[in-house]
Amino acid sequence: MNTTGPVTGPNQGRSTTPGSSGHALLIGGIAFALVFLLIVGGTVMFLVLRSGGGSPGAGGRTGGEVTSTPPEDSDSPTPSPSSETPSASLKPSEDGDWCWSPENQERVSTNPSGKLRGGSLDIIPPPTFDMRTSVPLWAFTTDAQTAGIAVESTWSSSVTVGRLQWQDGYEYPGDEVASQRLINCVSTSPGVWGSGKGRKLSDIVTEPVTINGIGGYRSTATLSLGDPPPLKATDSYTLTVYVLDTDGGPSVLAAEIATGVKAHEEGLNSVVESVTEVR
Repeated sequence: MNTTGPVTGPNQGRSTTPGSSGHALLIGGIAFALVFLLIVGGTVMFLVLRSGGGSPGAGGRTGGEVTSTPPEDSDSPTPSPSSETPSASLKPSEDGDWCWSPENQERVSTNPSGKLRGGSLDIIPPPTFDMRTSVPLWAFTTDAQTAGIAVESTWSSSVTVGRLQWQDGYEYPGDEVASQRLINCVSTSPGVWGSGKGRKLSDIVTEPVTINGIGGYRSTATLSLGDPPPLKATDSYTLTVYVLDTDGGPSVLAAEIATGVKAHEEGLNSVVESVTEVR
């Protein structure tokens, strides 16, 4: 047999010399064993890979480290920051109704004995301030309680306590600006002053204050009633608004006091001294 080249023809793999058949059987047995081992080994390797989670490229187990690869196709793609729904922004305060008032004026507070409560504030009105109303005289004010005292005829001085409620959908401008807005609004309200002519607002002052530990802002101004004035007791009113920052949100203490009527001015001073926060 030529071992340097391939064997071809019908007698391939057979020897023509005596005793060659035993060697052929031995060689065939060895070849069969090698083939059997390859088949079994391949099957075992397939089962190991199948049970082990696949190849590293398929997100399987490699070197003891577990990794997770997200699926390529997904019905719910990961949103990017630009695709998130933006929160509704508030409009600038000056774009709203300049002297807005809440439609719902139902009282939610109950007056403690000897006190008036509005928003998160309690006050003690002087006994002479014995007129009462829950109809707010001031813009942006709700849960209000007013105590008044007569000046003459149908005119009166009054103090009001309540909760500050800004117009829905509009940015709250802060306690300082709010106190100024309330002053400007009440000075032009025909519901408060009637239809008289010649009224003039002057001497407007705004400053930070603290009343019995409650911080906020106070705005004051003088409202001239015109010439001639409709009253004998005074020719103007002093307007005062406190917007105080309480745990329950901004609350209001506001007053319209006949200028120069000493008992009324002293009454307001005692009310301010009595202010406490409802906690």
